[in-house]
Amino acid sequence: MKPLDLSPLETALGHIFVRRDLLEQALTHSSHAHESDPVPDDVRPASQRDNEQLEFLGDAVLAFVTSQALFQRFPGYHEGKLSKLRAHLVSARHLQQIAQQLELGKYLRLGRGEEKSGGRNKAALLVNTLEALLAALYLDAGLEVARGFILARIVDPELVHLGAEATETFPVIIRLYRVQNRLNIKSEHLILGSEFQKQILFLRPRVLRTSGRSQWAETSLNI
Repeated sequence: MKPLDLSPLETALGHIFVRRDLLEQALTHSSHAHESDPVPDDVRPASQRDNEQLEFLGDAVLAFVTSQALFQRFPGYHEGKLSKLRAHLVSARHLQQIAQQLELGKYLRLGRGEEKSGGRNKAALLVNTLEALLAALYLDAGLEVARGFILARIVDPELVHLGAEATETFPVIIRLYRVQNRLNIKSEHLILGSEFQKQILFLRPRVLRTSGRSQWAETSLNI
């Protein structure tokens, strides 16, 4: 069988792996590893091991990056509120949505039994694989690359969705999004910037600004 092209996944992750074996390991379920070679994991090449150890590390990387981001962005939040917000961001339900957006199911390396039982669509397998990929990013490229992906794909969009941001002007941003959707205005008319950091300038009639490092955008919509 011809190996699956993983380059679209690398594009989605925003990183071309130097250690390709880490990427392959992150996508390998234990059912595939045990069927392909019954020898213990510690004597196999990384590309033939299952992703359970990477999942363990990726879970920790995700928790750290998310915790640090919330700590820095919400200095006024008490511990209980921060914990509740973090629990949502790292929840299986939320991570499953991210895994589905990345179409991880089609890249999974499964054993025959798991394949027949619909493993490519199982929430637990998708979440575990996503966490393993976070570890692979961290090991191959370092914390900043892993952080960039986590913030861009897991944390920041969901904070926007929840309407949570550590600025007084964020309610205005949410209203901008609502006006944008109602009037069918393209997003670049309201926002300019990368997926990692977005910044908005809004005239109402005074200038309100959000935090970030991107270009400014302007609008004079009366909301």
